Amino acid sequence: MIFKHILFIAFLLLAVVACQQDAEKQILDESSTGKQEPADHPDGLILIDRAQVEVAGIQWGAINTVAAPDGQQLFGEWVLHPEYTAQVHSIAAGRVVRIHYATNQSVGKGAVLIDVESPELIDLQREYLEKKARSVYLEQELTRMKTLEEGGATALKNLQAAESAVRDIRASLSGLKADLALYGIDGERLTPESLTGRYPIRAPQAGRITHSAVAVGQWLEPGTPICDIRDLQHIHGDLFAYPAQMPSLKVGNRLAVENGSPGGRPLYVKVVSLDKSLDPEKKALRIHTRVEGPLPEDVVEGGYLSARLSWTDEPAGLILPAASVRKEGGTSFVLVLDESHSTPEAVAFRKVDVDVIREDNQRVVVREGVIRGDEIIVLEGAYYVHAQSQVAEFGEEE
Repeated sequence: MIFKHILFIAFLLLAVVACQQDAEKQILDESSTGKQEPADHPDGLILIDRAQVEVAGIQWGAINTVAAPDGQQLFGEWVLHPEYTAQVHSIAAGRVVRIHYATNQSVGKGAVLIDVESPELIDLQREYLEKKARSVYLEQELTRMKTLEEGGATALKNLQAAESAVRDIRASLSGLKADLALYGIDGERLTPESLTGRYPIRAPQAGRITHSAVAVGQWLEPGTPICDIRDLQHIHGDLFAYPAQMPSLKVGNRLAVENGSPGGRPLYVKVVSLDKSLDPEKKALRIHTRVEGPLPEDVVEGGYLSARLSWTDEPAGLILPAASVRKEGGTSFVLVLDESHSTPEAVAFRKVDVDVIREDNQRVVVREGVIRGDEIIVLEGAYYVHAQSQVAEFGEEE
């Protein structure tokens, strides 16, 4: 009886074990059948469900039909730095007897601006001529003293006194000669017959008279302002860039001026330097630019300036929206539509590496050749497509 009970229990245990193995096998089978098998497609292909395409707002289109975003737009003004402005002043007391210019008139370097009648000038010339005549006597006296000293006929101190007198008169003449040169008078050619009480004030640089401060008959003191001359050909554009715009700017960049292009002629400026600190008032970086070619007549100092970064000087390439180009491991790529592997349920894309020529936060220029202008790429949602491809890669590794 005991043997029958033992045999019954053994059969019962075997049945339980068999049922457990069948259940485990069923679970494994269900797991394997429930797992999505990878589609039969080339390596590197990315499949996105069409439902996901709609939800994520993924858009694609041909490269050559895309209107790429405009370049960076910057604002500023036309300025003239102080080094191109000359402030003309009188050099001595006197009376204005003639004015040779008019406000806004252009003058050349060395042109006579005004004539001044100065009593001091007469005194200066007379003093120069008197000392010049005395210097002749002192030079002769020094020669005589040298001869006497060599023959022992005079004391050494007399020779030394003569030498000192000659040195003093020479120094005085040099100073007076320099003073006369300020009035435009050559001391070497000055004679008693050529004495004059008038002197001209000349333009120290070429430019335009932008301010006049004197009138005929006005009495001038030394340092009295006469006029300002500004070389307007050196007007340049100062633009301001905010932090988000700075990465795309560098020396040599070309910008198209959006205002101040006379007669419809395109006007371009080129970046020549960038400040190393932000403007304290504008909280922006000052960009210095120069006009390419002649400066238009209607460009005025202090005028408003609007310019946009121009890419017309770049090597030939395809201009793409920045959102369509992705980066991974230092390599830039776009996502090209692969219609041959797309299905009614999913859209297929493939990664194509591109050679970036230039980029900013709005658009990217890539070298043509690897991709063509008529190829269809992801324009919106490239980030999502790339993220889905990475998720798929991680799933396969597990």
